[in-house]
Amino acid sequence: KRFTTSFFATRVPDLHQVTIDGGEIHDHQWIRPTDAIKLRDAREIELVPPTWVTLHTLSQHDTVESLLTHLDSIPTRTYETHVGQGPNGERIVMWHGDAGYEAWDASIKGPRHRLIMTRDKFVFEDTVYS
Repeated sequence: KRFTTSFFATRVPDLHQVTIDGGEIHDHQWIRPTDAIKLRDAREIELVPPTWVTLHTLSQHDTVESLLTHLDSIPTRTYETHVGQGPNGERIVMWHGDAGYEAWDASIKGPRHRLIMTRDKFVFEDTVYS
């Protein structure tokens, strides 16, 4: 099963109300990206790889202006995930440009564009776009 999700970034003058719809949204809170990553590492919340990578990208910028300038300077990226396994059984999600992407094999040496997902921490390796 494949899901398509788009993330957008823009300047918003004030916080807006979030409507709890009981469908996709059951609860919400406004939170800094780095705090969400810390909560994931503490196993207090779950984050799927695309959300984690988005939060990681956001956390690299101190201001909205810095983030928007950065996003305007790079092409839009599409992440189609291939899942492999690490030597200790951890899940490794790979994206285009990773040496193991085409073969779905995380053990292949070479460029990295992946998220290593251990129980206690996610580690983003990106030698392709960074």
